[in-house]
Amino acid sequence: MGPGGFVPSKSKLTFTDVELLEAAREGKIAKVVKLLDDGVLPDVEDVTGQNPLFVAAMGGHTDVVDCLLKAGAAVDSCNMKRVTPLIAAAHYGHVSVMKRLLAAGADTEAVTVGGASPLISAAEGGSIEAIEEPLGAGVAVDHRDVQNATALTVASQEGHLEIVEKLISAGAFVEATTTTGETALLYAAKRGQSDVVAELIDSGADVNHTDARGSTALIHAAQQGCREAAELLVGTGAYVDHQRNDGVSALIMASNKGYVAIVQDLLNANATVDLTRDDGATALIFASLEGHRGVVEKLLAANATVDHTARDGATAIKLASQAQHFQIVEKLKEAGASGTKGAGRVIDVNELFPQ
Repeated sequence: MGPGGFVPSKSKLTFTDVELLEAAREGKIAKVVKLLDDGVLPDVEDVTGQNPLFVAAMGGHTDVVDCLLKAGAAVDSCNMKRVTPLIAAAHYGHVSVMKRLLAAGADTEAVTVGGASPLISAAEGGSIEAIEEPLGAGVAVDHRDVQNATALTVASQEGHLEIVEKLISAGAFVEATTTTGETALLYAAKRGQSDVVAELIDSGADVNHTDARGSTALIHAAQQGCREAAELLVGTGAYVDHQRNDGVSALIMASNKGYVAIVQDLLNANATVDLTRDDGATALIFASLEGHRGVVEKLLAANATVDHTARDGATAIKLASQAQHFQIVEKLKEAGASGTKGAGRVIDVNELFPQ
C-alpha cells in the first residue's frame, strides 16, 4: 500500500506515480506541477481506479484540477464504482471544481454502478450550490438510480429542505416511487424530517400513498416517533386507521414504540382503539407487552377492550405479567381484566412485534 492509503495497481505504480496521487489528494499544487513536468502521466491510477484528477476533485482542490486538466487528464475517468470526478465533486459540494469539470466537457449524464448521477450525488451531499450546477447544465431532474430513487427522493430522506424546494421548483415529480414503492414523502416521514414532510404535502404529495408493505407516511412517522410529521399528515387527510399488509396501523405502531403523545393525537383523531393486527393483537396488547404504562393508560381511557384475546389466547394482562410489568398488570386489573394465568404457552414476543 502506498502513501495516503493508495493501493498500487496490477501495472505496478512507480514511486513517482504514487507521489502524484498523494500530492493531488492533499492539494499540493507545486509538487503536482513538478511531477507532471518530470514526465509523470496525469492519468495514473491505483487498483480502485482512483487517479489524480479524481482525488483532487473529491478534495475540492480547484488549482490541482486545473493543472491536471491542462496536462491532459481524462475529465470523465472513473473509479471501480464508476464514480467520475464530477460525481465526486458534486457529492462533497465542491462547486468551483464542478464548474471547471463542466467547462472541460464533463459528462453530466454519467452514472455510478448504483445509478447515481451528479444531481443525485449533489442532493445526497446537501449543497444547494452543487445542485444548481447540474441543473444549469440541463440534466434530467427525475433521473432514477438502480433503486428508482430520484434526487428528490434522496434529498427528502436526508432532510435537505432547500434542495427539496429547488428540485420541486425545477419540476421534480413528487410522486416518483422507488422499487419498494416509497415516495419522497414516505422517506421523509420515515426519517422524521417534518419540515420536508410539510413542503412535500404543500407540493401535492399523496398523504395516503402506500409502499410495497402497505405502509403510509403516517405509519412511518408513528414508528419514528415524529409527532410533528404525524400531526401534519393527520391534518391533511391521512387515514388514521389505515393498516399495512400485516394489519399494523399507526396507533398499533405508536403504542408498541411507547410514543404517548402520538397515541393521544391519533385517538383524538378518532383512531379505532381496538383495531387488530393479522394475529389479533391490539394496541393495548402491544403496549402492555412492551411496558409502556403511559400508553396503556391512554388506551384504557379510550375504552380499549381490556380482555381482547389475540392468537393462542394472548391478552394484555397475560403478556404484561409474563414480562413482569406489574404496574401495568395492576392498571389492567383496575380496568376489569381477567386473571394472568391460562395463556397455554409462553408467548413469543417476536411473533407480536410490529417492525
